[in-house]
This record gives sequence, C-alpha cells and structure tokens, in this order.
Amino acid sequence: MKLSDTAQRFYITTKYFFSNDLSSYACAGAFNFLLSSIPLALVVISICLRIWHTSGTEILQFLSDYELLSDSFDWTSSIINSSILTKPSGLLEIFAVFSVLWLSRRFFISIQGAIKRIYRKKTQRKPIKQNLFLTASEIILVLSIIFIILIITSARAFLSMELSLKIVSPVVLEILHNVFRFAPFGLLIVFLFFVYKFTPLPHPKNTLSFACALMCSVTFTVFSFVFSLIIDSNRYNLIYGLLGNLILLLIEVYFFFILFLFFAQFQYISQFYDDFIFAQIYLLSKNDKTTSSGKFEAKLFKYPVRLARYEIRVPAGQTIFSGGDKSYDVYYICSGEILIKNSRTKKILTSGEIFGDFAFLTGTYRIYSAMTETDCILLKIPPELFQEAIDVTSSVARRTLQVIAEHINEIAEGEPDMKTPHAEIEIENNL
Repeated sequence: MKLSDTAQRFYITTKYFFSNDLSSYACAGAFNFLLSSIPLALVVISICLRIWHTSGTEILQFLSDYELLSDSFDWTSSIINSSILTKPSGLLEIFAVFSVLWLSRRFFISIQGAIKRIYRKKTQRKPIKQNLFLTASEIILVLSIIFIILIITSARAFLSMELSLKIVSPVVLEILHNVFRFAPFGLLIVFLFFVYKFTPLPHPKNTLSFACALMCSVTFTVFSFVFSLIIDSNRYNLIYGLLGNLILLLIEVYFFFILFLFFAQFQYISQFYDDFIFAQIYLLSKNDKTTSSGKFEAKLFKYPVRLARYEIRVPAGQTIFSGGDKSYDVYYICSGEILIKNSRTKKILTSGEIFGDFAFLTGTYRIYSAMTETDCILLKIPPELFQEAIDVTSSVARRTLQVIAEHINEIAEGEPDMKTPHAEIEIENNL
C-alpha cells in the first residue's frame, strides 16, 4: 500500500468518523461497559467457584493479574468483601445474572448502534435475528471468559509445580511464562477480530478484520503506556478524591472505544474503498476548491491510486462521446483539458473535474459532446461503481440531486417555455 493511498484511507476514515458522530457512541459504549463490568465479574467468579470449589480470592487475584485495563482503577476492591468470594449465594447469583443480561444488553446495543451507523447503507439483521445475536453474544462472552480462566489457571498451576521442571526445559518454561504474560494483549486482538468480523453485514475479509484488530490493540496499548507515564494517579486523587481513579479509568475506557469505532470505520472504508474514493473525488469535483480544506483535499486526492486500473489515455482532438449516445460511463480528469458542448453551451473542463454523470443519473442519452482539447489522462468510471458510491454515502446521493437540478436549470435557460423551475424546486426540497 502506497503512502498516498494510506493517507487517503485515514483521511476519509477521520472525515466519516466525525460526520457519523461516533464519539458519542463511544461515550455510550464506555458508560455501559463500566456499568456491566462488575456484574459480569460476579457472574464469572460465581461460576468458577461452583466449578473448582476453590477460594474466591484466588480467582479474584487471577482476574486482577490479567486485567486488560491499566491499574488506574482497582475495580476488584469493589467486590473484595463480597460474600460471593467465600460462599456462592443463589440470590446474589440471580441478581448478578439479571444485571449482566440487562446491562450487557445495553452495552451490545450501543455498539451495534454504532456499527449500524457506520454500515447504514448495507444489509442489516432483522429484529428477531438481532435479539438472538445479542443474546448469543452475551452467553459466548461469559463462557469465553470462564474457558480462558480455566485454561490459563491450569497452565499456571502446572508451570509452578516441580514436575514441570522435570518434563519441560527451562527455555520452554521461559517462553510459556512470556506467552501468559502477554496473554491479555493476544486475547484483546482475538476479541476485536471476532467483533470486527461478525458484527457488520456483509462480513469483511479475515485479513482486514485482523489488521484492524491489531492496529486498535497496538494503538490502545501505546496510549495506556504513555498515559500511565504522564498521569500520576496519586496527584490526581488529591484533586478529585475518591473519584480520581474512576475518572482515569473512564478516560481510558472512552479512548478505547474511540479507537474501536475509528478502526471499525476504517474497516468499512477499506471494505468498500473503491466506492469511497470515487465518492470523495466526485464530491471534491463539485465543491469549492478555494478554501483551505478544499485546497488540501484537491492536493491529497489529485490522483487516486486505487482507481488507477480505470485509467485511459486519450490524445488531443479525439471525441470521447457525442450528444445522443447511449452510454453511462463517468469520467474523471487526471490531467489535460476537455471541451464539452452542445447547441447552446460550450465549456472547458480541467484536471480534478468530472463529466458524463448526468446521463447515468437520469438514464437518458448524452445531452452534450465531449472531446479532448489536449492530451488527457482520464479515469473511466463504470456506472456500477458510481451506483455503489451512491449506496454507501448519503452525501453523494444528495449531491446527485443537486447535479440534476443544475442541469435542469441550464436547460431551462436555453428553453424559456419549459416548466422546469417547478421540477428544480421539487428536487431541492428533497435534499
């Protein structure tokens, strides 16, 4: 992947991240996660106690050792004195299960809402399937945590025995200790992979979901490390008192969900990148390029590398299409000049502009001719790609209505008796 292509992907991702207001969804996800984390921990501990018939403090110590979040907030202290650690209580277990089902459902709904916001133009699950998916996700999450605790606890117990020193070499033991040391990081990648892979429809490729999960995990790990170096929790508590650690935890959780949704948006952009890159240059060709943001976008997207396979080179003086032709390809000018004309108008288009879109939008014949004034490099965009760009981005759909209105206005200026102003008003009212 070329540097310019990478920059274009991240720029489009950032643009749609803010336009979709995903930071608000991240806030909801962080809040619901904090509400559901302690009841979830109670359920896991209760089930583990019934399976192993061991001390709850040992399980709690294990959860504390392998906490995925940093040490900003010792959530285990919230349940350290609970009677569930010494003797499982049926009533407490029922309450914890109910809390998990309700609060985790709120958590999954907030995440699913963000994914729908990102993938809003694509296939969505039916309500019944959606509820079954959420319920299954809750059950799988609890069972997965219990299974992971069972495997890691058993492995750590074996490695601490003298027998392991006799049958396993010291080098292998050191490797295994390091594996368990970085187990939370690996588990985070696996968890994010399954979320990125199976939550959206249609499902993205495995490589894309894994890459997004890895980037999210690495970025969050780096942030947590830098955050722990910059922020002194003891000094922070002097200002906010007992709420200091909770505020620090909230910041970290919120930032995690910011990253989670950012790379979910990045995955969607990458999954339909051809559509988004064409949408970007189509909107840019119709916008004002004199502003600072317009100049920056014009420079960044001057030549979309991703669409290079649609490139054609046309010498000067050659006709691209004529008025009355029935063709629906759309053309983007990479370099050169194009003359478009009909019986009433004549115009010169230069690099960064698009032409030929009106015939596709209306399904009619070409209303003007287009020919090269100089040697040109063009991108010949097939109508299928244009339609996909309309489907995945609402901004392109709105802009196409404006294009139709502009062309109707041009026709109305040439034919005074045409009753087109009413049609133009109707179209603009639909924007």
